[in-house]
Amino acid sequence: MNLRKTLLVCLMLAAGGAHAQPAADAKLCASTANNPDLAIKHCTAAIDSRTFAGAALAALHFSRGVEWASKGEPDRAIADFEASLKLKPNDAVAHHARAIEFSVKGDYTRAIADFDAAIKIDPKAVGVNFARGRTRFYMNEHALAANDIEAEFKVRPNIYTALWMYLVRKRAGAGDAEVLLERETRRLRAGWPSAVVVLYMGSTNIESVTIAASDPDPARQRELRCDADFFIAHWHLMKNENARAAGLLREVQSTCPRNSLEYEGAVAELRRLK
Repeated sequence: MNLRKTLLVCLMLAAGGAHAQPAADAKLCASTANNPDLAIKHCTAAIDSRTFAGAALAALHFSRGVEWASKGEPDRAIADFEASLKLKPNDAVAHHARAIEFSVKGDYTRAIADFDAAIKIDPKAVGVNFARGRTRFYMNEHALAANDIEAEFKVRPNIYTALWMYLVRKRAGAGDAEVLLERETRRLRAGWPSAVVVLYMGSTNIESVTIAASDPDPARQRELRCDADFFIAHWHLMKNENARAAGLLREVQSTCPRNSLEYEGAVAELRRLK
């Protein structure tokens, strides 16, 4: 979720008549990149200044909530998204964001309610069907999960979405999951994570996926390794090799970004394994 530019414009406009320091804090709240602690510091200063109200204050809470989510603190993130929604109740993006944090906490009922609210406000909201489908997958509601993820795939075909559809279908016991995965990704397979698709279709092995997930850039390597560990863990789960899967899922939980789909999914699968 990257709404910093939108938030920044909103906050700068709102801060035009404000004192210099609150305006500066508001700007840095929305524009400080890759430093959640510093962004939270500026967001908090801007909020506590009591300079902002309405949509501008909602944007500050939203921005701080995003930073709390990136630090893996869902309770604090939810508190900020709730403050934002009190000020701007018809914000589909805030409902979506809060739903994801509820899902990370395992509060799936409240997550689904927020996803439903987001879709009601904006039926074309980007990524909400996909996110609701993942949560329904964690709830073992496989038919509903498949409907949601397939709806997302039809609008925005993506190899990652196709892989999640495959996971849902396999968990539901669909006999044609591999055939559908091959067909749906035929035109999307270029580079990573096509090696995972080939693994799931039974045409390669784990070592090949690990090799494909290598990159000389450390940041990109971490991202690829996060993907690889997550999807290989599911390969083990599909073979009922739960101990091996759990080890990889714990690695994902400890090393992947706290606001990534892989972290969210690893937490849910570890919860399910217990």
